[in-house]
Amino acid sequence: MQSSATGRRRIGIVAALEREVTLLVSGWPIRVAEHRGREFKFFESERAVVICAGIGRLAASRGAQALVDEYKLMWLISCGLCGGLNDTLAVGEVLEIARVIDVTAAKSHPTAAGTVTLLTVDRVLGVKEKLRLAEKYSAQAVDMEAAAVAEVAAASRLPFMAVKAISDQLDFPMPPMDRFINADGTFAAARFAMYAAVRPVQWHMLLRLALNSATAAENLCQHLRQLIEGQESTPAAIESKRTV
Repeated sequence: MQSSATGRRRIGIVAALEREVTLLVSGWPIRVAEHRGREFKFFESERAVVICAGIGRLAASRGAQALVDEYKLMWLISCGLCGGLNDTLAVGEVLEIARVIDVTAAKSHPTAAGTVTLLTVDRVLGVKEKLRLAEKYSAQAVDMEAAAVAEVAAASRLPFMAVKAISDQLDFPMPPMDRFINADGTFAAARFAMYAAVRPVQWHMLLRLALNSATAAENLCQHLRQLIEGQESTPAAIESKRTV
């Protein structure tokens, strides 16, 4: 059931974690609502609504469906941080995705606008696995959510975009983040802090990751703000970009 406050058509944006979009949604009104037995927090502006659904395919799908059911949307965006699969991509670089490949389901999802290929996988990848998938799919980046949001957009007949920012480059050795992702898509920050505290040999790498993620989030929010506020935030503008 759509809220009485959601009569206008807006851009729906699905992120994984709130820290990815904090600089975008700071000061926006917050609406908390239950959807299919789960409580969600929606950040609302005049032109957009953002949900931080959690990490992974299932969490992203639930969040995207909540947006579709609760709001009248113009289009749907999957946004967030991603890993680079191309050694020319710099930390903080923002990508508009042309095609999302669901590696697990072996499906491809075109987007309304973009220039690069993104892979959606079901776990955090190491360097060797990144190299293998980059070669196999000729892809430039990898995430864990975009394909799920694309599925919801297609089922709802909404234009779809994916906007991602590089937080870890191709050769960056990621820590074992999977073990700190809860079943509901939340990140177990306290357990991760305990893991890091007793491994000083990894502190430099973890600091780099934190700084890289902050840079990527800042650039991502700036890009999203431009999309929301600019001439590009209409379905017609997206279609014109695709046909240029």
